Amino acid sequence: MGANKAKRQAAGQSSASAMDREALTKLRTAQLPPISRETASAEFYLLVGPGGKVVDARFVSGDDALKKAAADLKKASLGTTFPDDGTTRLLRRGVLGCSDVSGCSMVLYTPELVRLE
Repeated sequence: MGANKAKRQAAGQSSASAMDREALTKLRTAQLPPISRETASAEFYLLVGPGGKVVDARFVSGDDALKKAAADLKKASLGTTFPDDGTTRLLRRGVLGCSDVSGCSMVLYTPELVRLE
């Protein structure tokens, strides 16, 4: 009896963990207007200011079709919350993915995955 209860609890915890991961991924994802009609992906460094406004964007690596997407990313807002409207900026890295079916989205990496090159 005790083993079955432990299995049910473990199953509940793993499904809750999966739901938590999915919720966190959604918080790190921003839907963007179409940038490319091709299916492509590329990594960018983003300098984000108050209000989630992308102040600067730099292509790191990826498909050539998205090399010039930095200008489009500078028009984006990622919804990042800042405590005030000061001069604070955050350096983030993320992957821009575009598809002819679903459009484009930017997924920001978690800080422990970011590597500076």
